[in-house]
Amino acid sequence: MIATTPVNNDTIDGHLGVIINATFSEPLDSTSINSGSFTLTGPGLTPVAGTVSYDIATRLASFVPASDLPMDTRFTATITTGASDTPVIIWPQIMSGI
Repeated sequence: MIATTPVNNDTIDGHLGVIINATFSEPLDSTSINSGSFTLTGPGLTPVAGTVSYDIATRLASFVPASDLPMDTRFTATITTGASDTPVIIWPQIMSGI
C-alpha cells in the first residue's frame, strides 16, 4: 500500500460523505478485495456497513459507508491478508483514526 485517504490517524472535520481509499503499488487480484477483506469499524469494533470497490487501472480500493459517519468518532479501516496481488503477495494493513 502506497497511499491512503484519509491518511493514517487523520482528523476530519465531520465525516459526511467520507470515502476511504487505499492505493497499492502493484495490482491486486480484483476478486480478493471485497467486503470480507476491506472493512471499517467504529466506534470500537462495531462494523460499519458499506460498499467495497477496486479499480484495476489505478490500483485503488475504496470503501464507501452506507450512511454518513458520526462526527468526533474514531474509525478503523482494515485491509486483511485476504487482499492479495497475483499470484501470492499478501497485503495486511490497518489504517487507524480515520
